[in-house]
Amino acid sequence: MHKSLSLAIALAFLAPSLADAAPPSVDLPGGIDLDELGKQHAKKGKKKKKGKAEPETPPPPPPDGDGDGVIDADDKCPEEAEDQDLFEDEDGCPDPDNDGDGINDAQDDCPFEAENVDGWDDDDGCPEKEPAIKPFLIDATLMDGTKVKGKVIRIVATDEFLAANPAAAKLFEVAKIDINDISAQNKLIADGEDGSDDIDRHVAAWIGKNRETYDSWLDAARAAAE
Repeated sequence: MHKSLSLAIALAFLAPSLADAAPPSVDLPGGIDLDELGKQHAKKGKKKKKGKAEPETPPPPPPDGDGDGVIDADDKCPEEAEDQDLFEDEDGCPDPDNDGDGINDAQDDCPFEAENVDGWDDDDGCPEKEPAIKPFLIDATLMDGTKVKGKVIRIVATDEFLAANPAAAKLFEVAKIDINDISAQNKLIADGEDGSDDIDRHVAAWIGKNRETYDSWLDAARAAAE
């Protein structure tokens, strides 16, 4: 019989007994038992699987009723959303007029600077620089009976011009024409005396009637230039 065939028949007879036999033990250096080492490794794997914690569900965010990003606990206006405009945004309250000048931010050209109500461009929301020459106040009744009160004249000049021309600066300061005189000239112009010669005649007539006042203005201007 062929040798390989004989080996196959022998293995066939031995197979049932080998299946029931315990696996051979292997001795490692230092007295380590390979079977015991495998069992310990398996136990560790089971422990790791058992100890794996489930991810925790994060707590819900604190309530913010008006949805403005400021939680209700810190929100002074929990039912009104803050208008995020870099002005007191942490209090949770809308600020429609940041500078408190009575002009809403939407119409205010200077929402962080209060308008100085002085009768001059008071509706733009921006404070005006102190004028080089202040306008004068009037409180009078015109020739037609109209009552006028407020500021009517504002001479505009740069600081550089006034510094270089002290006489003009002084004249601008002291020269004040009565509102009734202005009204009288306006009526002459409305009646047709509106040419250059007409205006020169109006001026000469006014100076003639107010010579003392006019000369005092000039004296003050000359003194400022000295």
